[in-house]
Amino acid sequence: MFLKLKYKLKLIIVSQFCFINRLIKPKMNKILIYDVKGTKGCNTGALFDFLIERGYNKKYRIVYSVRDYKKLNTQNFYNVKFVGKVSSVFHFLTSKYVFYRANWLFIKPVKNQQVVQMWHGSPIKRDAEDQVGRKADNPYFTAFLSASPHFDSIYSEVFHVPIEKMIRCGHPRTDDLFKPSPNYDFGEYKKLILWTPTYRKRKHEVYGGKKQVEHDDTLVPLIHADSFHEVNERLREKHTKVIIKLHPLQSLDNYDLTDLDHFVLLSHQEFLDRGMSLYPLMKQSDALITDYSSIYWDYLILDRPIGFTEDDIEEYADGRGFIMDDPEKFKPGAKLYTMEDFYLFVDNLVSGIDNYKQQRKEINDYGNPVTDGHSCQRALESVGITLI
Repeated sequence: MFLKLKYKLKLIIVSQFCFINRLIKPKMNKILIYDVKGTKGCNTGALFDFLIERGYNKKYRIVYSVRDYKKLNTQNFYNVKFVGKVSSVFHFLTSKYVFYRANWLFIKPVKNQQVVQMWHGSPIKRDAEDQVGRKADNPYFTAFLSASPHFDSIYSEVFHVPIEKMIRCGHPRTDDLFKPSPNYDFGEYKKLILWTPTYRKRKHEVYGGKKQVEHDDTLVPLIHADSFHEVNERLREKHTKVIIKLHPLQSLDNYDLTDLDHFVLLSHQEFLDRGMSLYPLMKQSDALITDYSSIYWDYLILDRPIGFTEDDIEEYADGRGFIMDDPEKFKPGAKLYTMEDFYLFVDNLVSGIDNYKQQRKEINDYGNPVTDGHSCQRALESVGITLI
């Protein structure tokens, strides 16, 4: 009910801008990238970096709407401006090209505008937005990026976007998987595992905050806080390091992380302070542990072992739920229900035992038919953005 009300209020507010947009002629050389709720990263960050690296800003005016826009504006890129939510509305009206990542402005594009929804990954878990009633034809996008034709019908049903508007080019963020590994400094190790737990919305105020810790110390699936140091010692014996990249809403303030040098928990802010980016770190890692995050579809491109924590899968299915009828069919990796399963996953990685290689290939072919590191270029060229 809340989502439907919020959706209707947005329509009322922006309807005025829809009218104004019909009166203003967009600038043919202007690109707006809109991700106002996020920090620079994901598909929007990858697309922006590509534009700058290849010199598109010499031909196009680039406006990037992002949460940390004030900090980014100090970088002084040529012909580039970082803006906040309010300013982005006016830049939409004068931009020929608009790229969204999840959120959007609810302003209908005019005939000569190209508005692309890039989303934030291939589907598995249900998104809150698909509970909102919309018209049969979503009027806010002229195109929608899809990594595979098998996902077209899912996106079409969830977002009410006609299948003919789908652009199959892969996710721009996966281009980083084809670049050299950055070799972030984690000290000495033989194997590096990246763990990306999905954020669970709790009834307590902050996941990882004092109230949440008092009732539930499951900051990481499978492993309770009082076992962190035990796990750390076990990993040290195996010369293996686990880097846990936590969700931005998770806090570490109430946890004892002293002497954890092999079981490393990084808050989102510390991750940023270290100058790290998620997809280069994925490239550096030897394996991935996740749960219901779409990140694993991208990790399949690397053809490396994946472990799926499923200790709360029934609870998750009854809550947020999954977009696919049989999600287990599309998860090619070890299922981790207990700490013992986690230890076995580590042991197999160290020993070179890989029981899911063929299954990974089959699911990767299904979900990532195009894997060449040129998704950014395809996304741009699909709407006519070129350097020629």
